[in-house]
Amino acid sequence: MEELFFFMVILAGIALYCLALFFFAVVAGPFVVLGTAAVFVGAAVVGYVRILIQTMSNPDPAQRDPRGFPPDREPEQAYRQYFFGPAMFDLRRILRQGQAGGITLFQDWGASITGRFITSPGFSPLIARPIGVALWAGLIVGGFGAAVLLAVVALLHALTIGVAQLVSRAAIGVLRGADTALLAAKGIRGMTCPHCYRKIDYPSYSCEAPDCSRRHRDVRPGRYGVLRRRCACGARLPTLLLLGSHQLPAFCPESECGRAMSDETGRRREQIVPLFGARAAGKTQLMAAIMMRLMREADRDRIPARLADDETSRAYRVLTEILQEAGHVTGTGPELPRARSIYLGSGRSERLIHLFDAAGERFTTVDRTDELEYFRAARSLLFVLDPLSVPAFRDTLRPQAQDTLDWSLASKEPPGLVFDQAVQTLIQMGAPAKRTRLAVAVSKFDLFDGLGSAPSRTSDSAACERWLTEELGLGNLIRSMRHEFGEVRFYFTAAVLTADGEVDPTIANLSSWLLGGERLPRQLRKLTTARPRAEPSAQ
Repeated sequence: MEELFFFMVILAGIALYCLALFFFAVVAGPFVVLGTAAVFVGAAVVGYVRILIQTMSNPDPAQRDPRGFPPDREPEQAYRQYFFGPAMFDLRRILRQGQAGGITLFQDWGASITGRFITSPGFSPLIARPIGVALWAGLIVGGFGAAVLLAVVALLHALTIGVAQLVSRAAIGVLRGADTALLAAKGIRGMTCPHCYRKIDYPSYSCEAPDCSRRHRDVRPGRYGVLRRRCACGARLPTLLLLGSHQLPAFCPESECGRAMSDETGRRREQIVPLFGARAAGKTQLMAAIMMRLMREADRDRIPARLADDETSRAYRVLTEILQEAGHVTGTGPELPRARSIYLGSGRSERLIHLFDAAGERFTTVDRTDELEYFRAARSLLFVLDPLSVPAFRDTLRPQAQDTLDWSLASKEPPGLVFDQAVQTLIQMGAPAKRTRLAVAVSKFDLFDGLGSAPSRTSDSAACERWLTEELGLGNLIRSMRHEFGEVRFYFTAAVLTADGEVDPTIANLSSWLLGGERLPRQLRKLTTARPRAEPSAQ
């Protein structure tokens, strides 16, 4: 009887235990499973967010990982714009770390549940193990749910990066278009390198940060920045002229050149003015006189003008000192000439004037005319004609003046040869000569003024043209000039200083017409104001 009683008790206990398990599985178990799953998903999300914050809090991809687009391995030494590589790199890194962290979290939780509720429970295994099973079920559900949730988050992250990159690309296109439109509105259609003469769309810029001289070939909006780019040194550089990129040191982007361009290149419209003529025709001296006249008038606040760069400033000081002391400037050497650049005008009418003085032999040596690339962009040319090089000129002088004139100053090449070669160069380059203005400067007028049949220095263009045609027999050359160019003017010039140290008045009208051809006549008109005549200094 007792055995039956104990058996019944055992059966009752088993029944109660099974009932309790059923009750736990039906009533409490789901809450344990769902609660465990929710807590695990929350812990996984917190871990993912922590990894995300740790990654995004460091703005330097190279410090996050050596493979993260270090600037010293980029084509340009700058950090990539975040949505052009680093963002996807960060996403992959976050996903890798998030996956590893999720697996580690799952394993840690599983080991803890197994140890505390299944293999080594701290209380009755009959109670602990069902709880452990429920916790494991919740962990499995939570692991699956966390994987799905984080996959959705990663997908949204990737979509956000994709949309941001599209927006960035659109912004880049808009900004580049706005910059191009702004340049076109200012009449800026490219920039000319004063060294290699190539027409470029945008200069390279150098970083101005202390102890940094990294060259950025193209700072415009792109993969390295939209409004600003970050140099490898950490300095921020503007990407557009309208944002101030013209304030950076500009350089020619051509690899075989790479030399410094004028200050504030690209900010103002450029005007190319080549001086061409035979060797020893007086081009360099005439250019020095034109520059000196402009800067003297600027010093008197009569016209707005300023030298455009340090190299022009150094050359100007040398030229003016030689012109003041000796009255004769050494001609251009055989090396490629560097343009002398001047900002002329003010406000919207300001122009960057490039004066090119090429050595005369470039116009008589066919294989060297390809070095005259700047002629293609010029719309105003200055041909320097040395009358002393024309045989008929001697006959225009009085007999006693023929022997007193220093004929060693005469050019050795006839002006017609140089002019014809220059015209052929223009034709080969495809330059629109018919839309180009030509000023013809009859040089060295101070040497023969009053010694023969030449009109006075105040003579107009027609009188100068008649003298060249009728007295010097250059009718064919004059007709060729009229035929090739849209507009031609003739000037007697004396590139010397007067007794009171002023530039000879003959330079004023020439400068005004030559440089005033591109919407600057109102400001340059002051150059033609009559001044008291003074005798020129000795050559």
